This record gives sequence, C-alpha cells and structure tokens, in this order.
Amino acid sequence: MAATPPPLASYVESWAPGPVTDEDALPPGPVAALSALLDLPGPAAVAGEPLPPLWQWLYFLRWPAQSELGPDGHPLHGHFLPPVPHRQRMWAGGRCEIGEPLRVGEPTQRVSSLGATAAKRGSTGEMLFVTERREFRQRGRTCLVEEQDIVYRSGRGPRPAHGADDTPA
Repeated sequence: MAATPPPLASYVESWAPGPVTDEDALPPGPVAALSALLDLPGPAAVAGEPLPPLWQWLYFLRWPAQSELGPDGHPLHGHFLPPVPHRQRMWAGGRCEIGEPLRVGEPTQRVSSLGATAAKRGSTGEMLFVTERREFRQRGRTCLVEEQDIVYRSGRGPRPAHGADDTPA
C-alpha cells in the first residue's frame, strides 16, 4: 500500500517569503503597442497621462530563459512560488483597488508580498490558495493595490480523467 502524501498545508507551514521591491519607469512604448494591437486610433495614454486600469500588467515583466520555464510556461522557480512538489497552477481570481491612476512615464515602485495561504479540499482533491499582494507607488504615494489569487495543486497521484464520455447511449 502506497504511503499517503503529506497535506499541502504542511509544505507552507514555515514558508514566509519576504517582500520584493521592483522599479519601472512606465515608458510609453508598451501602452502604444497595446493600443495598436487593440486598433485604437492612437495611444491610450502618453507620458504624464493616467495609465488605463489593469495596464500595469504591461510593466515589471521578467524575461526568463526557455530553460528556466516549466511545462506550464511559467518560471520553475520564483520568490512567491510555494514549495509544493510537482506544482500545477491556475488563476483563481484577483482584486484591484485604484486610489489614483498610475501615470505613464513616471518612476514607479512595485512592492510585492505574500498575502495569505489557505489549503482547501475540493471535488478534485487538495488545493493550496496563495494570494500575492502588489502595491504600486509613484511620488511616494500608494496609487494602486492589486491582489492575485493563484491555486496550486500537487501533480502527485492520480488526476481526474478528462475527455469523451464512454458511457453507452
């Protein structure tokens, strides 16, 4: 009889990654590029103007080498990736609170931190929910706070079958 693997919560009991601070100048190029992709008549914002909501995702990007990526296309290692064996991740949700819009072309500081972790059991097995919090600051003020909820499963053990129903009609 195979040993029962430890619960996912046991992998993160002492896991407490500290905050990480990054900086980006929010140059106008990414806004112009996405505006063109969306077939807008011009850039959605230029230097000094407010960045449209959620367009902060165009900035603070990492460019890992192909050899540093896992089968899911995400980096194999990262500061906020929980130490769960054979991680499988899915987007679970998020929130974004805008106190004031970020301004294109202004130096911006992003402080990322671990929000919360919670292990839950669903119909397909055990899951670990991790909330990553990001605060975006310009001119010494917090302008935007974003939280992303990611759910992780361990690839260990059998997975539920997906595919065509083999039940006779």
